[in-house]
Amino acid sequence: MIPSQILRKEIALVKKMSVARQTNLPFDAYEAVEIKRKGLQQETEAIQMQSNQLSKDVAIKKRSGDSVVQLLEELASIAKRKKELEQELRALLEEIRAFELQVPNLLDDRVPEGKDESDNQEVSKYGQIPEFGFTPKSHTELAPEELDFARAAKI
Repeated sequence: MIPSQILRKEIALVKKMSVARQTNLPFDAYEAVEIKRKGLQQETEAIQMQSNQLSKDVAIKKRSGDSVVQLLEELASIAKRKKELEQELRALLEEIRAFELQVPNLLDDRVPEGKDESDNQEVSKYGQIPEFGFTPKSHTELAPEELDFARAAKI
């Protein structure tokens, strides 16, 4: 999965790679949700700062013996608004996460463009490829009873 920061900062590159991977993802919708997320996050942070400042003011006024009823009411309304914003932000983050999980990994610059496997190029080989005088069997043919695929899948 591509890190969120790369997706945000290098969206053009990610779009290009997505086209090369022949995926059709709604990047416009993602960008709109991302803009909304930024706004909500800024607003949430601003309200948190305001809440912190009011809390300090309440403490100062309590020490001096002044009435803090108005400040506490304001603090309660700010807390309610902050909770609403955080719920909205959480929903947007879930939506963004769902989109991010659909985005394919970035391709290396050396990967040739192609439509299918026939366009692939062999870059290198490692080791000696053995030649047998018979047709080799797969591991499933060699030990079908001993292999427990259901348990292996759980592990």
